[in-house]
Amino acid sequence: MANSISSLKKDVFTSKDFPVDKIKDKIRLLPEQIASNAIKGKADSLHGMLGKPVSQVQGLNNLSAYFQNYEGGVIIVTQLSPLKVFEIHGDIYKKWVEMGRENYGLPLTDETATPDTVGRYNHFTDGKSIYWYPSTGAHAIYGAIRNLWSSLAWERSELGYPTSDEMNAPDGIGRISYFQQKAIYWTAATGAIVVEDSKTWEGNIFFSDGTALGGNVKVILNKNGDCNFSGHLHDSGYSPYTVTVIAVVMTSSGTGYSLVHKGHTDGTGSDLFGSPNRNHDWNENVNNPAIRDNWIQINSASCTFKTSAQDIFASDLQDTITTIAKAAAQAAVVAIIALI
Repeated sequence: MANSISSLKKDVFTSKDFPVDKIKDKIRLLPEQIASNAIKGKADSLHGMLGKPVSQVQGLNNLSAYFQNYEGGVIIVTQLSPLKVFEIHGDIYKKWVEMGRENYGLPLTDETATPDTVGRYNHFTDGKSIYWYPSTGAHAIYGAIRNLWSSLAWERSELGYPTSDEMNAPDGIGRISYFQQKAIYWTAATGAIVVEDSKTWEGNIFFSDGTALGGNVKVILNKNGDCNFSGHLHDSGYSPYTVTVIAVVMTSSGTGYSLVHKGHTDGTGSDLFGSPNRNHDWNENVNNPAIRDNWIQINSASCTFKTSAQDIFASDLQDTITTIAKAAAQAAVVAIIALI
């Protein structure tokens, strides 16, 4: 009987239809085994930088990805074929955990040095990143704000590194991320825009009814609340003019800021009474905290100019300003604040 069993075993395992020495090349590893091998290889290449593993290799639900947590970070296999495996560690890892781990996104890079070799970053799926700089820490940036920042050359731009995560803007309307130098603000109406330190609006003064008066006007507002209203008028006709120049800066939230200047020009007819002053220039400055307090909205505001070749009396002036504001407003006019 023993000889029969021995002969049977030999026949089975040396059968030409079942060659062991060849079938072993056809055996395929399970996905978990591939991921485990890849994670171990990545950990070995980091020479202990992440510390010891503190979890088993685990799958991420519905993401076809695998991860293993370490004392100082995580290694994630984001794709099995072709194999893609990345690490996240340090402050960027802590921020990633704070933002919801894989719910924030899966890594597309290892932690990588920025071109200046000082900062660090990881890019993630769905157009997201986390950037770190020694003096600012790690911050999450994504969406339209990230897109604008990247188009400006990332941290090499005038904005520098992010100093905050994206958050609700102080105006309660948009979203904002702060950077070392400036900020980027977003609303559905404006898209992503850089919050500048100052805003300038300029316009030309002319009349289509034959009034022989022309010139230019400028409004400059600064984030510290400073306001400058300046302009030039020239009378090229016979008659003198008493002029009212109005500027209304209108925000998308419905708050307007009005500036008014009144002046006088002489025409050639004034020669009868002496030397005419055919030019009129003005340059007025004021500081108003309302500019500073609502700077984010003002940064994306529009400005409308209106010039009248006659004096607009005080009783009609407010009605004129309100009419300009209503025409420029994207929403209902909430308030009009007189600056000058």
